[in-house]
Amino acid sequence: MVTANVPAILPVCKTVGGGNPFFSVQFCLDALGSDPRSADAGMNYRTHSLIAVDLLTANATSTAAKIESLIRRGGGRDDDDATARCLRSCQALYSGILQRQPGSKGAIQDEGQ
Repeated sequence: MVTANVPAILPVCKTVGGGNPFFSVQFCLDALGSDPRSADAGMNYRTHSLIAVDLLTANATSTAAKIESLIRRGGGRDDDDATARCLRSCQALYSGILQRQPGSKGAIQDEGQ
């Protein structure tokens, strides 16, 4: 969803997403535009970075909870099952993301001081 805040964040999104095959300008607009803090952030890349970290944390937390729920409900009933192995692998990856997030946010905040 593109919001009225798009003009304010468009230059930021063009800088970080322009030409990137993994992170498009539109993805940036959708993500940052979903957070009301972007409307007041202007060209402050630190603020936008903190917003991005918060969005990533929320997404990873939600995804990790869904994976945990699938495992608890028997997604892949035994250790040899491919589904169980895949879910455990995803669980480990998302757990790693969440463990690193405080450090990411802290590094962005520390950079500004």
